[in-house]
Amino acid sequence: MPGTAESGARQVYERLHDVGPVHRVTLPGGLAAWAVTGFDALKAAARDRRLVHDPNRVRGAWHGVPVRRYPLDGVSVGRHVLSADADDHARLRRLLRPFFTPEAVALCAPVVRQAVDRALDRFAERGGGDLVADLALPVATAAVAHLLGLSTPRTQELVALSLRLSSSAHPQEPAMTAAAAAMTKQLTAVVAHARRRPADNLTTALLAAYRGGAVSRNELLGSLSFVVFAAVDSTLAVIPAAVLQLLAAPQREVRRSLIEGTADEVSVVEDTIRLAAPFTYGVWRFAAEPLSLGGQCVDAGHPVVLCFPAANVDPRVWPAAWRVRPDRSGPARHVSFGYGPHFCPGAKLGRLQVRTALVELFRRFPGLCLAVGREELLCHENITRHFVAVPVLTGPYRGSGRSCPARPAAGGGPAVIQGTKGLPGQEGRA
Repeated sequence: MPGTAESGARQVYERLHDVGPVHRVTLPGGLAAWAVTGFDALKAAARDRRLVHDPNRVRGAWHGVPVRRYPLDGVSVGRHVLSADADDHARLRRLLRPFFTPEAVALCAPVVRQAVDRALDRFAERGGGDLVADLALPVATAAVAHLLGLSTPRTQELVALSLRLSSSAHPQEPAMTAAAAAMTKQLTAVVAHARRRPADNLTTALLAAYRGGAVSRNELLGSLSFVVFAAVDSTLAVIPAAVLQLLAAPQREVRRSLIEGTADEVSVVEDTIRLAAPFTYGVWRFAAEPLSLGGQCVDAGHPVVLCFPAANVDPRVWPAAWRVRPDRSGPARHVSFGYGPHFCPGAKLGRLQVRTALVELFRRFPGLCLAVGREELLCHENITRHFVAVPVLTGPYRGSGRSCPARPAAGGGPAVIQGTKGLPGQEGRA
């Protein structure tokens, strides 16, 4: 299941939509599952309480889950809001909610803007950079530091460990078990710091809930780990993919309206996010009882995954699905942030990050272009499938004569490639 910004994605999803809204698939590690790709079928599945997130609630879960581990199952087996159901989900979600209200996001806005400005200053100095490591990563790191009340070095350590744990390696490989142990140690230290120096941040709030008996130790550490994972992986996926969507030739007029300030920024960014859904498929769900899904009979215990990028380009719902169209209206809303009870609590913050990065990037560098051919971009085989690197050249500044090549040569310029850092613990594949 490719991300919609990847080469060949359109052919894959159009073929799936031609066949039907629900498909039998094999997940990494050999786990058989049902994949929901149709927009209406996905929304129905997201609301269906017979599809549960916690495999421990299902008798005889399929293929040994949860006793047997599989690649990419880390989000499903932890103790946090995304893997919880019903009352447990509502309880954990209530603890997160105060830190993602409009007022809380407004307090984070200067942090995001400062991170974007600093990143783009470096782009200007070097004539380009990597949209993943040099833009999305520092923006995500700054947001995590703000939410958890951490220093930048401590946050960078957590981010590096989170990226290793979200890779496609088997969770029982030595490197992965070592990363999991290191993550627990780091998070325990983060909680200890909050105990010594309480402040108005998410870590202190979760610690207070733990002391009051509202959450277990595993839920405390799992919730902190989830916030790091959700904030980092989604940002690394969305910002580069959104830029790629707007750099495509058919989007020239939309891009120009954003640069010139004539566009409705919110509408442009919203439909761009539709085409840059971060999670190729969401956290695993399990059928608590036999049910019908999109015309398919799903037996009890079988896993189900919701393919958000596919639903966002369902031609039965989205006319000209592969184009950014700021004028879209009507009841069809994209599902890049999920749908139903598990709609992403950090959606407002995510929108702020993407909007700030996109608007500032294109207005500051209106001649932005890829430093390599699009077919050369590689993607990590993890849940978010974010790109390994997306090197760009800043193109001409306003009033200058320097421009990007008409057909960028592979490798780009030395200032771009040498300044790009790979992300830790992940192997890229086409």
